[in-house]
Amino acid sequence: MALEGKELPKFVELKPKECPSLDEISEIKNPSVNGLVEVGRGCPRGCKFRSVTLRPLRWYPYGKIEKELKINADAGITDGIIHSEDVLLYGQNGVVPDEEKVLKLNGLAKKYRGF
Repeated sequence: MALEGKELPKFVELKPKECPSLDEISEIKNPSVNGLVEVGRGCPRGCKFRSVTLRPLRWYPYGKIEKELKINADAGITDGIIHSEDVLLYGQNGVVPDEEKVLKLNGLAKKYRGF
């Protein structure tokens, strides 16, 4: 709509089926604000009162995360944030953490200077 010069709505709400797949979520091309690197979207809890929990759970692969960490590090960002609805559930489909996946994620972040 913006590219066609049309008026934009004040809010946009997507239905769970309309959420982008992992392939449709682009990688950052320039450093992000405060070095923030997203590691996943959605939530496994399924609460009916929170829109984020109704969206499908998608975890970014380590390669995508590392590319974004490197973009920030190459720009001199020495601190940052890895972000998701719940980082400690990285790689899971349920609510029980997988220690190996979480430690690998944090080790990858630590590799890029203090994330």
